[in-house]
Order: sequence, then C-alpha cells, then structure tokens
Amino acid sequence: MFAGDLVYDAGVPPASAHSDEGECHAHEKIVRAVRDLAGKAASPDDRLYVHFSRHGLAATGLLGGDAVLPADFKTAVRTLSLQIQELLDYLKTSRFRLQFFFIDACRNVPFEGGFNAGPFPVSAELTEMKPDVQQFVFAATSRGLRSNEDRTRPR
Repeated sequence: MFAGDLVYDAGVPPASAHSDEGECHAHEKIVRAVRDLAGKAASPDDRLYVHFSRHGLAATGLLGGDAVLPADFKTAVRTLSLQIQELLDYLKTSRFRLQFFFIDACRNVPFEGGFNAGPFPVSAELTEMKPDVQQFVFAATSRGLRSNEDRTRPR
C-alpha cells in the first residue's frame, strides 16, 4: 500500500451471495462501483488499483474482446458480461492518473459460434477522457486460455 492509494470495496457479492429470490445484481453493483470510482476526487499522486477475480471470456462477435462475468451472468443473457476495454475507457474519465488492473479470469471462448460481450452501459465521452491517464492491465491468463485451476476440470 502506498500513501495516496485508494482502497475501495465495491461490495460486489461472490457467486453464492444471492437473495432469497435467487437474484444477485452483481452486474449492477459493478457498474455502480465503476461509476463511483470515476467520480471520486483524487490528487495527482493517487493511484487506482482494481482487482477482479472471477470468470471471464473472450467474445468472438463484432462486439468481441475480453469480458468479465459478474456473478449474475447467464449464458442465455450474454450481455450481462462486461467488456474490459469499455471499463478501461470509462475509467479514463477519472482523476486517477495511474491505474492498475489485475484480472484473474479465464479468457477462453466457451460458446459455439460468434457472440458479443456486453458493453459497459455508460459510454465514456472522448472529451471527458484524461490524456495523462496511464493504465496498466495484468491478466492472469493469455487470450484464448482458461486459468490453470480451471484446465483440470473436464469440459
């Protein structure tokens, strides 16, 4: 931990934290947390660290790319995934000049045929993006692969 670093618990529940009705709302909580982070006050020396450890995938459709999967993701509603690049673009509107992202998630293609990852529901305006923001993304797996612990499971 460095002086001036932000530690923010988004309060996003694990997969087992569903309500009595079986609802989770993790997608909504992630979106709200990202929007809150983008609006937080920060000094020029503050850093942003984001850690996501859950499921992910690589989408093959026109709106493809790597995506993270909130706890309420369902294969029938693939738009509940969140495109990583759109999350990064949105956080370029924040006041944190140095941003570090640690993504511990698979990046394989788990579905047959082309499909799209879900867009981040709020678009970043180009005029709001800060040109001096530097983002560093560390992915636990290479594109097209599953995580090591997941490779031992049968498909």
